[in-house]
Amino acid sequence: MIEKGLCQCGCGQKTRIAPRTCTEKGWKNREPLRFINNHHLRKPWKQQFDSYGYKIISMPDHPRRNKNNYVFEHILVAEKALGKPLPKGARVHHFPFKENFTHLVICQSHIYHKLLHIRYRALMACGNPNWRKCNFCKKYDSQDNLYCYPVGYGYRHPSCYNAYQREYRKKLESSFSPLNLITENPQ
Repeated sequence: MIEKGLCQCGCGQKTRIAPRTCTEKGWKNREPLRFINNHHLRKPWKQQFDSYGYKIISMPDHPRRNKNNYVFEHILVAEKALGKPLPKGARVHHFPFKENFTHLVICQSHIYHKLLHIRYRALMACGNPNWRKCNFCKKYDSQDNLYCYPVGYGYRHPSCYNAYQREYRKKLESSFSPLNLITENPQ
């Protein structure tokens, strides 16, 4: 039972004193209100979720809260397991299921977290987490058979890239032929 004078939604904040009696709102003159404005709309027994289906919890004082003062539940579970707040830049990876907290991995950076996703997708698609996907044909293959773009651009088979370049050059040649230039710009 939450004591009188504190918001009944469970946030623990002090409520203001009722300025008058109002039976419609359940106010009694000079007594604390039951809820802070609009907190009665929140249901503490109903779980809150973000747009991706992750559980979120209202924590206005948490350093990792979002603009609406919510924190992901998996972050709180990871911090509890660590016994301290997560280091700056750390990410929590659900592996492989969102709801199962026995498979959380604390990653030291966003890049390492992204690598876990890439390797997991490769494992599910072809059975080998070390293989990568060609950006052109979308097939997984050994990294020995693929050329790696500069950082951030992915992998490609040399034959797929050559075929792409041939098609690209054909389009350029057809769009810039002398006949097209004459008909487009008559003077």
